[in-house]
Amino acid sequence: MSKEELNENVTEQTSTTGELSSDKLTTSSDPTDIESDPNTDKNLNSAVDKCNNCGKIREDGSSIKLCICGKVSYCDVSCQKQNWKVHKKNCPHYMIQEIPGRGKGLIATRKIPPGTLIIDEPPIIVVDRVSQEKMQNDIFEEFEQLSPEDKRAVLEMHDPAFIHSNKQDIGQITMNQFELRAKVLRIFDVNSLDVCEQAELEIKKTSLHRTISRLNHSCAPNVFWSWKKNDLWKTEKEVRAIREIEKGEEIVASYIADGTSFELRTSRRMKLSKKWTFDCECMVCSLHGTDLKKNEETRMLITKYHNQTSQYAKELDITNAFINAVNKLDCMLKIRNEMLLQLPNAFCDCWELGTVLQSQSKWAVHDKMIRSLEFVSSLFDSDSTLDTNVFQKQASGLAKIIGGSCLYNYEKRDEEISTFSMGIEFSDELGGLPGTA
Repeated sequence: MSKEELNENVTEQTSTTGELSSDKLTTSSDPTDIESDPNTDKNLNSAVDKCNNCGKIREDGSSIKLCICGKVSYCDVSCQKQNWKVHKKNCPHYMIQEIPGRGKGLIATRKIPPGTLIIDEPPIIVVDRVSQEKMQNDIFEEFEQLSPEDKRAVLEMHDPAFIHSNKQDIGQITMNQFELRAKVLRIFDVNSLDVCEQAELEIKKTSLHRTISRLNHSCAPNVFWSWKKNDLWKTEKEVRAIREIEKGEEIVASYIADGTSFELRTSRRMKLSKKWTFDCECMVCSLHGTDLKKNEETRMLITKYHNQTSQYAKELDITNAFINAVNKLDCMLKIRNEMLLQLPNAFCDCWELGTVLQSQSKWAVHDKMIRSLEFVSSLFDSDSTLDTNVFQKQASGLAKIIGGSCLYNYEKRDEEISTFSMGIEFSDELGGLPGTA
């Protein structure tokens, strides 16, 4: 991996520019672009019949074209570019459309840089995680209080026991109260999200979101959903790009990723099938032959190094713990797009263990071994001094891009490691730590 490839993880990203290609425009005679966008105003006649930049009115045979978001029209690409700064804030990064074999999903309408906020959304239903009976009663009570539009949105979400035709109107399906309640509970069960995973914040709630709950799964996600830092109850969710997303690419999250999960395909598929009732066919699970074997072997090595890091750390063998942590990180970067959500933790492990080695005056012993790894050689110049802070820089950069709970977890570890480092400096002033001289 080159220095440029690795550093793209930590570069502060800005939003996409107004340099839009001509294929961003679609003819306004195609209604699918309007209907597929959840934010589109249904009364678009005035917007689609004149240019949003110069005001030219559509006439028979004119070339007014509709922006892919379905909200406005333009004479040509030149007018679209001139109006981009104005329209950009109202032009969503995605549209919702049917995806063969996956139901409805979100498709990027333009290139999305890492760190971009794609969705910022409150829940339409949120309940406390209490007894099952009370939860079910609360879910249905909240559903009954929704507007007809929001009820329809809920009923059109994935139901594992009921798959209706794309063309069938959910409003035409007749259900009695018992059937309706059962359907709502099934939908909530497979489409809801835990509000906050951090136990210390003591927020035990589950929520359903109109758009975010439509995100499909991938074992190599390109977005991460999380609570908003400034939201006291953490019920509002945001979705951020964790890598560059190409125009036309499906926006996908991981339903099962956490900081220590490196599961093999069989295990991932079993977990997804049991909870969400589908067989994963994402780009990772669809690998076969040599590619699958290589991917599985890499994941097994990551798990091996991860377990050995923990074991050596428990035994206070920091040297071997650090060596295994660095080897684990090296393997993870070989399947980087599958490990983006786990990488901040891995970089922090190396930073923390390296800091301990520095305190024991053992850091220099590992200089040659560390430099032999491909990813480390991309971080340092050949004549520079190795510094554990390079791991901190990578962890910080990735956490800022991913945001939300990932950034929260990084900041906790940053505080812990920084406190330890301050203790080392204070101890050095007093003559060193016991047993390190």
